Amino acid sequence: MTTLHMIASSAHSRDGMTDCLALLSPGDGVVLMEEGVLALSRPGLEILQLLAEKLGTSDALYYMQDDLLARGLSAPPDWQGIDMNRLVELHCQHDKSLTWY
Repeated sequence: MTTLHMIASSAHSRDGMTDCLALLSPGDGVVLMEEGVLALSRPGLEILQLLAEKLGTSDALYYMQDDLLARGLSAPPDWQGIDMNRLVELHCQHDKSLTWY
């Protein structure tokens, strides 16, 4: 069973990413949204590397484009920017979803 993990909390304020990492399995997807996109402003952040390693691919790493643009940030090349339509598609491709705050 696959899960779409949506991380909405900043890596600076809470441990949503760490909690997500503990439950992440191959085949899952990760979407950074809202304050979660702030982690992308620190490309060397170890937790981002651990998320990719645990998934075994960078093809399942996403961020909400509007949230990133609203904060004036840019993303590392191994993360895919998505819009709301693509988020709905990802929900349909996974068996369940979890939001981390």
